[in-house]
Amino acid sequence: MSRSRAVEVPLRHEQGPPRPESDRDVAVLAHWSPQPQLSRSVERLLEELLASGYACALVSASPSPSRLTASDPELLARVSVLRRPNVGYDFGSWAAFLHVHPEVRRADRVLLLNDSLIGPFASLTSIIDGFTDCPTQIWGLVGTTQDRPHLQSHVMGYKDGVLDDSSLRRFWDGVREERTKTRIVHRYEIGLSRLAQREGILTAAHFPWQWVTSRGQNPTSLGWRRLIAMGFPFVKRELVRNPPPEVVDTADIPQVVRERWGEDVHAWL
Repeated sequence: MSRSRAVEVPLRHEQGPPRPESDRDVAVLAHWSPQPQLSRSVERLLEELLASGYACALVSASPSPSRLTASDPELLARVSVLRRPNVGYDFGSWAAFLHVHPEVRRADRVLLLNDSLIGPFASLTSIIDGFTDCPTQIWGLVGTTQDRPHLQSHVMGYKDGVLDDSSLRRFWDGVREERTKTRIVHRYEIGLSRLAQREGILTAAHFPWQWVTSRGQNPTSLGWRRLIAMGFPFVKRELVRNPPPEVVDTADIPQVVRERWGEDVHAWL
């Protein structure tokens, strides 16, 4: 049975600028929620990106027939909001956007993000500066060796038009529908880092796995507490909503977030 290519799925402009209004710095946030109201986390993430000078696109695979809304109506007037069916999960949304707006591939700096993290509970200035100053063309917020060494896809950055490299064009144009998120991770999240290695494209992580966990572990799961102590202003959403049994201290997350940032983590879901 053939699997749909993500770029063949229609992408519909809903509100905001028709395209990100920048030829330099662009951020594309892949979004999914059963409700049309954006979470506090998504709103704050967009606000931080806009404040850092990024033109923003929100590519939503929400099944809700209603227009997306935010607590500040002016926020979405500054963001290019696009809707699509949920084919290919986050990688499908990024691929569809890059297909419709190929000029973004040549931008100086492109951030591809998803909404799987709660936060940011603090400014992203130092993290975005880290991306800007990073000497490699591909950058990720967190590195991991779970399954294979790779950059986790929560937040990834591409510099100096590297997305227009022929190997990366083929990669993104080839993203297809997958039956499970596990297959997405293996085929695309891990596959992207393996492709970069084969092509000689250097990569780097803002938070390398060695700083956080042992080899083979997931830093954003088993290392959530240490990441926060190192300045990571997020918590993986899964740890709060559906804690995996191997992460034994997730019950501490609300207290840690409250003590460090004075926030109720559940209000950000």
